[in-house]
Amino acid sequence: MENKYPLPPTKENILKLTKNGLLIFLFFIKTLRIKGTRAVNIKNPFYDDRKASFSISQNDSNGRWGFFDYGDRSYKGDCFDFAILYYKAKNNLELNFAELLPKIYFDLDLKSKTEEDAIEINNISYESKELTTKKEKLFEVYPREFDSKDLEFCAQYRISKETLKMCNVVAVLSYRYYDDEKNKWNEFRCYNITFAYQGKGYAKIYQPNPKNFFWLGNKPSDYIFGFDLLPDWGGGELVILTGGEKDALTLIELGYFAISLSSEIVNPPKDLDMQMVGIGLTLVVLYDIDATGLERGRELSKILKCRNVVLPDILKDHNGKDVSDWIKCGLPLDDLKNLIDSEEEGIIVNSTEALKLDSPVINLIENEEEISDQINVEVKETQLVNDQDQSVVQIELNPFPYDAFPLEIQKIILATHAALKFPVDFISASILFAGSLAIGNTHKIEIKKGWRESAVLYMALVGRPGTNKSHPVTFAIDPISNADKKSYNEFLSDKEEFEKAIKLSKKEREEQSIEEPKKPFWKKFILSDYTPEALAEVHFHNKRGIGVYADEFAGWIKNFNRYNKGSEMEFWLSSWSGKPINSDRKSGEKIFIPYPFISVFGTIQNGLLIDLSKDNKTKNGFMDRLLFVCPDNIKKPYWSELELDESVNETWNSIIGKLLELDLKLDDIGNPISEILNFCPEAKSILFEWQRDNADLCNNTENESVSGIYSKFDIYALRLALILEMLRWSCNEGEKKFISVEAIRGSLKLVEYFKNMAVKVNSIISSDSPLDRLTSDKQKIYDELPNTFTTGLGVDIAKVLGMPEKTFKTFLNQKDLFKRIKHGEYEKLI
Repeated sequence: MENKYPLPPTKENILKLTKNGLLIFLFFIKTLRIKGTRAVNIKNPFYDDRKASFSISQNDSNGRWGFFDYGDRSYKGDCFDFAILYYKAKNNLELNFAELLPKIYFDLDLKSKTEEDAIEINNISYESKELTTKKEKLFEVYPREFDSKDLEFCAQYRISKETLKMCNVVAVLSYRYYDDEKNKWNEFRCYNITFAYQGKGYAKIYQPNPKNFFWLGNKPSDYIFGFDLLPDWGGGELVILTGGEKDALTLIELGYFAISLSSEIVNPPKDLDMQMVGIGLTLVVLYDIDATGLERGRELSKILKCRNVVLPDILKDHNGKDVSDWIKCGLPLDDLKNLIDSEEEGIIVNSTEALKLDSPVINLIENEEEISDQINVEVKETQLVNDQDQSVVQIELNPFPYDAFPLEIQKIILATHAALKFPVDFISASILFAGSLAIGNTHKIEIKKGWRESAVLYMALVGRPGTNKSHPVTFAIDPISNADKKSYNEFLSDKEEFEKAIKLSKKEREEQSIEEPKKPFWKKFILSDYTPEALAEVHFHNKRGIGVYADEFAGWIKNFNRYNKGSEMEFWLSSWSGKPINSDRKSGEKIFIPYPFISVFGTIQNGLLIDLSKDNKTKNGFMDRLLFVCPDNIKKPYWSELELDESVNETWNSIIGKLLELDLKLDDIGNPISEILNFCPEAKSILFEWQRDNADLCNNTENESVSGIYSKFDIYALRLALILEMLRWSCNEGEKKFISVEAIRGSLKLVEYFKNMAVKVNSIISSDSPLDRLTSDKQKIYDELPNTFTTGLGVDIAKVLGMPEKTFKTFLNQKDLFKRIKHGEYEKLI
């Protein structure tokens, strides 16, 4: 007989009476509609959100409904956390957990509900009937034979072709999936190494360089790679639960039974340990030795009641973190096997690692370099999202769309990323700058009669010291720098001849048939340090166009008006718009450049971004003209033992060299005549459709600074399309007769990337909070510090998160973030 008495307001009873918290969300968000998926994305109800980045979903491990905002990770938790936030934001009520339970109990009218009511509530479906069954997601994977590059990659980890086939892993030639919303198939060809872990109704795609994975089809909720290879009955053999498919493949190759889940942060099925016991196998956890792996390994070994094996710290000395790295680094195989086969628990020998596991102020379950399965990422042309199950897609929320480039350049980007550790964002942006400069005034794009745009770009790479900002630029502009070196040698030779001739009398020159000597000038492309007069003079003698490369972008801006108190800022505003340059020189000579072409490129540290907002730069439109490349969580990379193939340099030199060889036509008075590229009809239609959407964004955005940012992308869409079309021609993918569909589609991908970056940077420089101006590593440390702490505890936490002691102590000197209570003790101010 069921209990007829009302259930008291405990946490467990409230969850029973609210369908594991779902009804709490439905009570507070009246417009919420739960569809057949177990997750729904809406705009964040606590601030003015532009996109549906607020994900409400049911937790796989405990069944409780919760939320996560992938646009602002401070918004996360379960239904009770949401209720506390809602009461505070909407009703101005500050409630602790004990106060919250009776408040929900009475507000949701649960006070009269019994056990029978709880059963009835949980049997009611709040889902649309047509969506209660997960719709099959159509896809196709086209495999190919494993080639030498595939097998060479796998051989690093001692994975053979036979093991790959046994585990149903294939090399991928191409794949496609059906987009229900657009009612069409999206098809993609794989030019770099790509594998597929195949199963019934799904395929997990893995690309190692750059690292990326995503799901095709319906991702199974009980996905366990390698599970099908386990025996029906065993005699106590080990089954190793490890962090990823690659680690599992390595262990299988070594003769073990090995399985892995879709991600380290995913919990295994609740009865996994019992399944192993039931068939006579012994489960062991062996995860990575980074922060997430150590914490998850310890946690899962408790959940599964099994041994936790921890790899020795010697692996870190070789820049490794997992089983496959152990093999790749050439560490003793017997030591690895002895560790796995030992009956003892793995031992953590590094004291800082022990702190990671024991410190109550550090939440290590979330890995900032991976996105939880609960996060939905906006669909891009090259970024697949399984709309029904919100699967993991990209490591970055705003990855650089390098597939906008021609294939040969994509290969260069991937090769330099693998061998030289160039961040994909930085080398891709550097290639755009080099392409812009090589094109110069030779070509322009025309959208309407009288409206023409050149390839001028103003761009800045943003990253903390040591994150490989300058080297990608050096690589990209090297062919142009070599052209400058060659022209300088020619200038020195001409100068020597000029000086000889100028010493001769007019009669002597006539006797030697020497014409009246003209003063030579160095015709160069790239300037770094210059006066405004020198800049104008160099450009006057190189009407094709010049580029300013400011390795310290903030310093370049600070030096505006260093040589005069005039209007250098106005000069750069006008130059970006292609307005004529007038220069009155002290010598009395006047320089007039009717068609200027000056592209600007530089690097800047995150902490100096705030300097860009000074002197009204956000109000006069200067900031709106800058393209920013500011990727998340970028860190100083480990060196790679892989050498860059010489053919990569040769290919890049050839691509830029072909552009540099383009003739610049001049009119009768020496002014450049640019070749004009118009749009093909389909490309023009795509552009105009996009422009209407962009105009709506500008008009509907209340924030004036963000509206200004959006407005400039009308122009950058044209300029980037011109650069991509010219690069296509230089890579023999186009004829440069018009702007193609491929070029405009690529341009709009780039625009979306740069638009997101611009909004991100704008939020940093316009923020009143000093916390928002910190780099991501400092923000992480600040979040993990308790409200009051000793210097020693702060140093330990900082070390765990990768910050040296000296750097942390310098960080403590920021008086807008920390208050010194007494010697060795501090308080956070935010």
